[in-house]
Amino acid sequence: MIVLLAAVLFYVVSNPATYKLVESLLGRFFKIAMNGSPTPVGLVVHTAVFAALFYLLAPMMPQEGYAGPEYIKGDKMKSEAVARLIGKWKFPVKRAIDFVKKSSVEEIKYAIDNGKPMPKNEYIPGDKMKSEAVARLIGKWKIPVKTAIDFVKKSSVEEIKYAIDNGKPMPKVK
Repeated sequence: MIVLLAAVLFYVVSNPATYKLVESLLGRFFKIAMNGSPTPVGLVVHTAVFAALFYLLAPMMPQEGYAGPEYIKGDKMKSEAVARLIGKWKFPVKRAIDFVKKSSVEEIKYAIDNGKPMPKNEYIPGDKMKSEAVARLIGKWKIPVKTAIDFVKKSSVEEIKYAIDNGKPMPKVK
């Protein structure tokens, strides 16, 4: 579709009739065309018009049929995650593929948001979920490690989720 847009815009902007029309409008300021053929100034003006129109209209075109390279065969979501890590954080391709293949959705989201893998420290031995909650509080909100561990140890799941989402403890109901 984008190629069709470029072709139609080029036809309209480079058409001799368009040059004559623009010459009649801007001819008193610039010599745009002579006998329907562009002058060097006219070519620059029409090139700028083409670029501006293409820049404005291209994002509106549907992008169907192209989702980027398929880094992980058969898994569009993970392939997209690899592409984001490569594009946003300049991860080497092989490292991004290996990371996405072995990581959970939460770990992938964390890496896309922060440009690095989620810390793997086992902050609360034997409790992977609470250790991950501590890592998220440290990574997302820069809460000191000891404060995050103490908070997670004494809090309910709802309180932990609230803190991860909001960066502060859940308000106490009186």
